[in-house]
Amino acid sequence: MERLTSEAHKQGSGKIKWKVLSTNLNAKTFYLQLGASSELEWQIWSLSKKTIFDLSHQ
Repeated sequence: MERLTSEAHKQGSGKIKWKVLSTNLNAKTFYLQLGASSELEWQIWSLSKKTIFDLSHQ
């Protein structure tokens, strides 16, 4: 994390984002201890392989 944050700082980044499974309590605890916070207003959306196929063949 030190290397990542150092590079982000050099590049002038305002934020670092990543995904964590909602059931991964160990990761959540670890990231909270680092000072990270969850952005509850955002949701992750996706299309399955089947849906991509179906939509591309309409």
